[in-house]
Amino acid sequence: MADGLFRFISLLIENLTIAYEYHPAVHHLTTNIAQGEWWAIVVPNGAGKSTLLNAIADVISDYEGSIEGAQPNMVACLPQQAQLDKTLPISVFELVATGLWAKMGFCASLSASQHQQCQEALAAVGLQGFEDRMVGSLSGGQLQRTLFARVILQD
Repeated sequence: MADGLFRFISLLIENLTIAYEYHPAVHHLTTNIAQGEWWAIVVPNGAGKSTLLNAIADVISDYEGSIEGAQPNMVACLPQQAQLDKTLPISVFELVATGLWAKMGFCASLSASQHQQCQEALAAVGLQGFEDRMVGSLSGGQLQRTLFARVILQD
């Protein structure tokens, strides 16, 4: 799974400005990210990281400038604060497996290969052995890693 764990597309952002009530959150950003490149957004809190990612994912469409090469239906995002009801009666494995819904549909059963993918995603985030635990019993960090394993499966 390591070879295909992360797949990036080429992305060209030109003169991107995104504002809220006339206050720019992202101001005249231009960058070219080639396929296969790793990149990080390192700026202070409130500097527009989530806003930029939401524009790339087409969650925000009201902006100036251009974003080329983005495939919004291929973007998986893990917010800093999960909006998950921890009283939901679902196991760690079941939650991770929801990352495959786009490939398998809502009611289909996991194939042996998909089951293995879930196991590998859990191992990648250090949660092997947590498969049968209920999400309500997880610490904040463990829940975040469970959600990241789900994002891995979204490919």
